[in-house]
Amino acid sequence: MTMYHLLGRQEATEHAQGGMLSEVFQEYYAPMKAYGIKITQDESLTQDAIQDLFARLWENRDHLQDIRSIQAYLFRALRNNLIKCVKEQQKHQHVGEWDWNTTEIELSDEEQIIQKEDERAKQYWLENSLSTLSNRQREVVQLKFYEGKSYEEIGAITGIKYQSLRNLIYKAVATMRKHGEPVM
Repeated sequence: MTMYHLLGRQEATEHAQGGMLSEVFQEYYAPMKAYGIKITQDESLTQDAIQDLFARLWENRDHLQDIRSIQAYLFRALRNNLIKCVKEQQKHQHVGEWDWNTTEIELSDEEQIIQKEDERAKQYWLENSLSTLSNRQREVVQLKFYEGKSYEEIGAITGIKYQSLRNLIYKAVATMRKHGEPVM
């Protein structure tokens, strides 16, 4: 069952939604806490981040999209919450920046599965949203975001003028977003 079905049903009463959210919280709290502590080594910060995450889920329950994997969604959201919290703490403490890309975190088998699910969901979204683009839009999106070309380089390759190219990429991204945001 998806998060949308658990929390976002219009016909469900707030009491029933609260009970469902409580069940999700009870089921995933311990694994989320263990994961968060691996990231930050701070139990208190992790607990606060989990509480904040579930509070935001409750507040935004009517606006949740269809989420294929509750577990992957929760772990990804927790990670993002923790990054935000640590950066905020660093700003106030004037501590050096933590490089999240180079920090090595040993993932459990369950966490590796979640990570792979997350990657598959993103790939599925990307393939579906790219299929909604025209061939020209797909080409410039490929050059810009996958090959890392500048607008000038793409213009030289495609023969499209700079401003027209920017407009084309903007419209392509807008079309992809209309298809929905990535699941994660």
